[in-house]
Amino acid sequence: MSTLKEIAKAAGVSVSVASRALNPQPDKNARVSEETRLHVEKIAKKMGYRHNRAAEFLKRGKAPVIGVFLPETPNKLIAEMTFGISEQAEEEGFPLGFRFGLSIKRYRDFMESTSDSRHCGIISYPYHNLGAEVNGIMEKFLQRGGKSVFISDAYTVKDAVTVSIDDLEGGRIAGRHLLQKNCRSYYFFGSYNASAPKPLAPETALHGYALTRKRGYEEVIAESGQKVQWITDPNRAIDKILHSSATKLPCGIFCSADMNALHLYGCLTNTPLVIGRDVYVIGYDDLYLTPYLNPPLTTINQPMRELGKVAVTKIIRMIYGKEESSTVIPPRLVVRESA
Repeated sequence: MSTLKEIAKAAGVSVSVASRALNPQPDKNARVSEETRLHVEKIAKKMGYRHNRAAEFLKRGKAPVIGVFLPETPNKLIAEMTFGISEQAEEEGFPLGFRFGLSIKRYRDFMESTSDSRHCGIISYPYHNLGAEVNGIMEKFLQRGGKSVFISDAYTVKDAVTVSIDDLEGGRIAGRHLLQKNCRSYYFFGSYNASAPKPLAPETALHGYALTRKRGYEEVIAESGQKVQWITDPNRAIDKILHSSATKLPCGIFCSADMNALHLYGCLTNTPLVIGRDVYVIGYDDLYLTPYLNPPLTTINQPMRELGKVAVTKIIRMIYGKEESSTVIPPRLVVRESA
């Protein structure tokens, strides 16, 4: 690794200027211009320079470790997010402490252990609604000066910074694409909350992210003067499509998750309806299996790797006293043969 003296020489500045440019918390009376800082940082990065985080944080009585809590879900989304977090943290020279789980207890244990340790900040994706107890733990952590970034905007912890995917826009993207396919009827098939009360209603039965995607989809379809029909039983819905004189083909079906689309594919097997001709199907998530379905699934890609990198960048800036606001990242349409 290059020394500070070597970097200063390559950048054409003095050692003291290089030191101030690379110091994330320089003395207010010893700052350098933004142009010089960016120039020195670019040279330092090219030469492989890394901050000595351990020595820096030892002076503060902390460890340069970012605690990370993610759902224990072995899918592409969590993998991509983990890669993004790891890559950005490595580039910044910050070690990570990962914890995985799907229960409130696991998240509460993570928060309690992290709050009592010398972690300099945390990134968390609780997955479940936190509840008053865990919310309280997080709020106390923030009140004591703790730094935290939530992955998801579904959690109402006061003053928390969030990084999330724009699910409302994802639904709109699906709606606009199906309108371009000149569908004559529109459907939505969502992901359900098993604990929802009966009878089913979207506001209680759908997971929060599915409801948001549905709203974006309905908004676009409504602008065209049409309505979206909600599918609760795909077999019954397909039977209606086949036998109701009111149903007009082709129809467009937006699924709030790729796994819902996979279920729909199975229900359409052995029917005369052809996906990509009579029925246009759009999923959400762009999981690994989607290009290999028959036909390959058109879906909404969530840039989770980018999300992970943004979360790390934010938490590090917050650790060094910078103000950060929440960020929403737009999803992208991946067009394949199903729509």
